[in-house]
Amino acid sequence: MIQTPPSFADTPDRPAGVDLLSEMLRAVRLTGSVFFNGSFTAPFRILSPKRFDERTPLARLQHISIFHLVAQGRCTFQTATGKRHDVGTGDLLLMPFTDAHTFGNGDAAETVSALDIVRPGPIEGMLTMNHGGGGEETRIVCGYLESSEFLFAPVFRTLPEALVEHTGDGKIGELLASTVGEILALVASATPGSQMMLGRLMEILFIEVLRRHIARPRRHHDAPGLRDGEGVIARKRLDATAEFRGADDE
Repeated sequence: MIQTPPSFADTPDRPAGVDLLSEMLRAVRLTGSVFFNGSFTAPFRILSPKRFDERTPLARLQHISIFHLVAQGRCTFQTATGKRHDVGTGDLLLMPFTDAHTFGNGDAAETVSALDIVRPGPIEGMLTMNHGGGGEETRIVCGYLESSEFLFAPVFRTLPEALVEHTGDGKIGELLASTVGEILALVASATPGSQMMLGRLMEILFIEVLRRHIARPRRHHDAPGLRDGEGVIARKRLDATAEFRGADDE
């Protein structure tokens, strides 16, 4: 069984944010990869479902977070709550909790379900889409991270429905930009062994986006997270997660 970490009470002066994030990541299993590579031409509007059917590699996963990487062009994502996010070439959008959402560019006559136009891709486990009205092209690569253990983590519960990183603001960081570039290059090459590499890169991308989000100064009305008074609760849940994993491994 994995040993329970020392009590949070033993180190009251230790900064909570970065340490608890690191311990959370040590206590959970991550599984991820790229599952979709699409080319769309304006005008288009696509509905991505909350649930995935047996045609997709996500159908049997317990809890997934979705990444959208814009390889070329621009589009607008709209979440289930109606909030809109404009993204362009090189930008990425993380949806920690899978829910129905749309993405598109231009004034499309109808919204098309992704499940109706998806096709098998050149790499096993990766799907492709080609759809639109023939105008400006937008290429999007989608990946996922899966871990049901995230449901126990306070830092994860307090995340917004979407996290966006814009490459054009000059603050995205070398690691994030280079990781996105590597993912897009591997998807384009479609060579043997790509899925294993893509899985590792998606994990790096996920961790870096979380780290950057937690490190940003929060406004007074933002939801509490690892940097506030949830340290003791977070520690207890991390301990429980570690014990659960240990019992499962025995």
